[in-house]
Amino acid sequence: MMAVVEKEKIEKVEPKKAIVMADEAEANKAAAAAKVIKDECEAALAVAMPVLNEALAALDTLSANDINYVKKLANPPYLIKLVLEAVCVILEAKPAKVPDGKGGQLLDYWKPSVTLLNDKNFLQNLKVKSFSNEKGAFLSYWQKCVSVFWVCGFYC
Repeated sequence: MMAVVEKEKIEKVEPKKAIVMADEAEANKAAAAAKVIKDECEAALAVAMPVLNEALAALDTLSANDINYVKKLANPPYLIKLVLEAVCVILEAKPAKVPDGKGGQLLDYWKPSVTLLNDKNFLQNLKVKSFSNEKGAFLSYWQKCVSVFWVCGFYC
């Protein structure tokens, strides 16, 4: 009887045990890689969340008068246009195409910006949409804004 059990163990159990151990090693490797990614994401989130909370708090300081003032600008300063261009990207507002004087066209975000500013739910839409923008298109505009800020500082 013991010989039969030992034979079965060698023929059936040991090969399956080797397969399970290999699978376990592979799963542990994948879990370790996932933990590294999780830790990187948590570190990035720890940096990003205070900035996001600060930005949301800044939105709360805007009044209807502030928005009306910006809407009435015929030719706003570059940084205002740049920020509203990023807002258009976040809210997925398509730019207007205007002639560039050379036979081509330029993308103009000012007209769609004014349209967005006219929406009574503008600030709420911006708060909600900034969390749900998954396309990453905003990232390139954010990088552009940061670059302009570092070049111009507070003097632009």
